[in-house]
This record gives sequence, C-alpha cells and structure tokens, in this order.
Amino acid sequence: VCSSDLSPNMQGSRPGLPMATAWAVMHRLGITGYRDLTRTTIATARRIADAVRATPGLRVLGRPDAHLLAIGGDGLDVFAVGDALARRGWYLDRQGPPDAIHLTVSAGNAPVADSFLADLAAAASEAAGTRAADRATDYATLE
Repeated sequence: VCSSDLSPNMQGSRPGLPMATAWAVMHRLGITGYRDLTRTTIATARRIADAVRATPGLRVLGRPDAHLLAIGGDGLDVFAVGDALARRGWYLDRQGPPDAIHLTVSAGNAPVADSFLADLAAAASEAAGTRAADRATDYATLE
C-alpha cells in the first residue's frame, strides 16, 4: 500500500474534521435551513453595505456579491474609523492597499447589525479630520 493511498491530499487526515463538520451541519440544517442562513447573511451584508454608502466619508470597495465587505475612506482615514470602532468593541481587520477595513458578515451578525451601524456612524463622525498613527495592515492577527 502506498502512503498516497491513505490520505486525500498532502495534509494527511487533517481535512477530515472540516469535512465531517460540514456534513453534520448540512444534515442538521437541511437545504432549507442552509438557504435561510444564506438569505439572512446576504441581506445583512447588503444592509451594512448600503449604510456604508450612505455614510459621508466612507465607501464600499468593489462590488461585493456576497458576505465579504471592504470599507474604504472617501475623505476619512478608514484606519481612524477602525480605531474608533475598536474603542466601541468592534475589531475589524485592516487591509491595503488601498487602506480598508474588512468584514466577513455571517447570519450571526444580523441581531447586532443595528448596534454596529450606529457605532459605525459615530466612529465615522469621531474620525473626521484625524489620522490613525498605526498604519499596520497585518491581516487576521490577534491582539
């Protein structure tokens, strides 16, 4: 028996857990449950994107089709907005270039979307005329 016959890829058996988890989740939710979560996720992401577009000094980068959003500055330093959000308990990844804060929206975000959007508006107002000292864009790091 060749070792390549024993593992599905170069990582060995590690991919087995995510595959088993996905299988279990799909069996628990079913197609209807999965579609409901997807609908909630997309609706929440679109709601956030619309609010960003309506916030002076901010813009959505690109044309997101799904649940990933990058928010850029349009007259505001978006990293200063991110710092103001962090002071309110929201921690978004920084990316660039161009400077952006990044959100991966899920159905679990729907219940707190109103709070986030209120804090986003307040953070944008607070950040007006300021520039964040920290310009780092380390993606997906824990502080």
